[in-house]
Amino acid sequence: MNDATAGIVRRWKKSGGCVVATSSLGTGVNYKDVALTVHVGMPYGLIDFAQESGRVGRDGEAVASFILLEKNWYAEEGERRSRQKQEWSVDEKEMNAFVYTEGCRRLVLGVTASQRKYFDGDSPQDCKSGDMERCDRCCSGVSDWTRSQEEMSVERYMVQEALNHIAVVCPVCWVTSALGFGPETGRAHKARGQACTQREMVNCTGSTGGTLSMSELECDKFRASILYVKAANACHRCGLSQKLCKTREAECQCQWPKIARAILRLATVNDAGREIITKAGYIGEMNDWEAYALWLGQKHNQ
Repeated sequence: MNDATAGIVRRWKKSGGCVVATSSLGTGVNYKDVALTVHVGMPYGLIDFAQESGRVGRDGEAVASFILLEKNWYAEEGERRSRQKQEWSVDEKEMNAFVYTEGCRRLVLGVTASQRKYFDGDSPQDCKSGDMERCDRCCSGVSDWTRSQEEMSVERYMVQEALNHIAVVCPVCWVTSALGFGPETGRAHKARGQACTQREMVNCTGSTGGTLSMSELECDKFRASILYVKAANACHRCGLSQKLCKTREAECQCQWPKIARAILRLATVNDAGREIITKAGYIGEMNDWEAYALWLGQKHNQ
């Protein structure tokens, strides 16, 4: 890309928002946090559409891709082509089938890809056949996507508010109280920088048993053992996703340093915490700290 285009892209990546461009800008685009693509006019074919839509969702999250067409575009375009004796190309026919189908769009895409031998594998599936995000034909479409975004925003706000509170209190006392086996006043305990008996040895409940040291030294050792892969997009100070941490923005500092290490370590000592970890995808032993640290450093969609 030329210098002018490169400058626009840099400002877009830094400030966010949207960027309006031709399809040529999409070549080589691999930026995180791009969650929406809007196609103005009919893409030439499904391959073009898939490649342009593939610029979003690089973090594995659910995203949206919209095609904007005038209401009577298909009929008017058909009449124009008839007058000019211009046939639809194979690519255009496939794109029309994808847009105007009354069935599952994923199935149309899969059938086309299979017929064109774009991939080798199982037979094409519709959205309902597998554990996949559903297209607008298989669910309530835009309203469903909008509702999911609103739910994610509420959940993100709740997590941020909890982290902001933990940041000014003792994280160990807060978590043990929240999990139901710490002091009743734990959430209000503000002696984070002072000696705290809860930090020395925490009793483990359930199948693991025993005790776990939550001293600053042990927490530091645990954090050092977690090596985040690049795709995890995690802050290396707090260990949280940069979708939450302000370090995603230039020259911004982490607002929750040394919090996640205590939360992640404490989650293993209680049945409620262990259930959360298991639902998130960890299948190893809770007292296997090496395996747990390795798993924490990977990219997670939950």
